[in-house]
Amino acid sequence: TEEGNWNKLFQKAVDLDEGPKRWKALSTLGRDFVYTSKTYGKIIISELSLPPERKTVKPVDAGGRAGGMKYVAAGVFFKFALDTQGEDGSWMY
Repeated sequence: TEEGNWNKLFQKAVDLDEGPKRWKALSTLGRDFVYTSKTYGKIIISELSLPPERKTVKPVDAGGRAGGMKYVAAGVFFKFALDTQGEDGSWMY
């Protein structure tokens, strides 16, 4: 299934011939992406204080240096950035 594979759906839409069918596909995709992102973003933010085992969307280990909690939901990568202090005492953000 292509559901949740946003890039694949986008590439398929932009490959359509210029015209109403392409515009509708891109518009629908954009609307669906915004809806999905807002829905899961609200859940992630509202459950910030819960322990990981009680969260609807579980944090993932995606690596990186800047810190923050990372999540993947419905094919969308979310990063909840927190100000992180480096070993030298400086702040990341």
